[in-house]
Amino acid sequence: QVRLVMEPEDWDGGECIIRAVASDVGLGLHDEPYSFDGGETWNSTGEITVSDTTEVEVVVRDRAGNTASDSVKAVNKEAERKREEERKRKEEEERKKKEEEERKRKEEEERKKKEEERKRKEEEERKKKEEEERKKAEEEKKKAEEEEKRKAEEERKKAEEEEKRKAEEEKKKAEEEEKRKAEEEKKKAEEEEKRKEEKKKAEEEEKRKAEEEKKKAEEEEKKKAEEEKRRKEEKKKAGEEERKKAEEEKRKEEEVRKKKEEEERRAEEERKAEEERLAEEARLAEEARKKAEAQKEKEDEKKGRFSLSTLPVRMLQIKEFVEEMPKEAKVVSVSISAIIGAVGIIYALYIFMGTARVFWIDTNGKKHFLSRIPIRRFGRGYIIRIGENALDNAATGELCICVPSGFEKLHRYQPVQIRYKNNMFSLHVEKDIKVKVM
Repeated sequence: QVRLVMEPEDWDGGECIIRAVASDVGLGLHDEPYSFDGGETWNSTGEITVSDTTEVEVVVRDRAGNTASDSVKAVNKEAERKREEERKRKEEEERKKKEEEERKRKEEEERKKKEEERKRKEEEERKKKEEEERKKAEEEKKKAEEEEKRKAEEERKKAEEEEKRKAEEEKKKAEEEEKRKAEEEKKKAEEEEKRKEEKKKAEEEEKRKAEEEKKKAEEEEKKKAEEEKRRKEEKKKAGEEERKKAEEEKRKEEEVRKKKEEEERRAEEERKAEEERLAEEARLAEEARKKAEAQKEKEDEKKGRFSLSTLPVRMLQIKEFVEEMPKEAKVVSVSISAIIGAVGIIYALYIFMGTARVFWIDTNGKKHFLSRIPIRRFGRGYIIRIGENALDNAATGELCICVPSGFEKLHRYQPVQIRYKNNMFSLHVEKDIKVKVM
């Protein structure tokens, strides 16, 4: 049996000793019977000292290995009071902070309402002034028209009186002249009347357009004000969402950046390892090729034969030999010349069959010739080496290597390596081999 005893029982500050009281009626307790960590470690003291609220569990064992346990929760009243005071203090600070924020929000809303009211009053004042100015302009225009009509009427009356007077004086002299002048005056009066009517119509049309434009402008202003109000409300709502999204995006971008840096580091290490491997393979292949060519030349020299690669040198030696022959052997030289010609044809066929044409491809897919490059035997396949200066005239890095049709028929699908500087491409023999070197 086991039970836990607290000293002091009413713990209010300081430290508290929790002591285990155990007994066994059988074999008795073990030499180290007490464990306060669930049986991980054992000791013989049977007590533990705590300084803050905690739950303690003790396990007791006897000599036979049997165990019993008990637990107690030791509460430090002073620590709990401090925690409660701290919690209340924080709640009070949070409440005051919220009240301050609410007060500032209300002040900001009140300020915005006052600003909108001020703008509305200014707009009403502006419209009122415009209306007064428009009415004043219309009155002045109307007075000017009436004055113009009055003057025109007076002038017309004077002219009529003058005409009548002249007509009476000249009636006896020339009735025909009077009729002609009367007709001319009538036409002029009609034209003047017509001009006045057109002017009146134009003024009415202008007035109608001005009223329509004014109404349209007022409607536009009203719509803009409503739209501006709606945008402000949406902007306020979207602000909080935008801030949350920004924080989330920032966190995601940080994770993506770290992941990207790790991937770039790994890619860089893999690229360097691949470049070192390719350089080593190229070096070993070049050494093997040189050794094989040297060995083959030695074997050919021992057997008294020569390869097509040494054919030009052999031809020059034969030509010098023929030129040094005596005149009696000229007949023989003709046959030798024929042999040299045949050998030249064979060498030309070798050059034609063993060289590839290199083209660069522009952005429209059109081919442009660069040079011819020999095709060399390499291991079980072939190798084509592009010189470092071969692409001086190429505007892009897209290349098309065209092998002779005869070579392509004989060696189709056999392995071929394309090398340019430190780049190596492992492909197969085809009529058009396309690679990108830059």
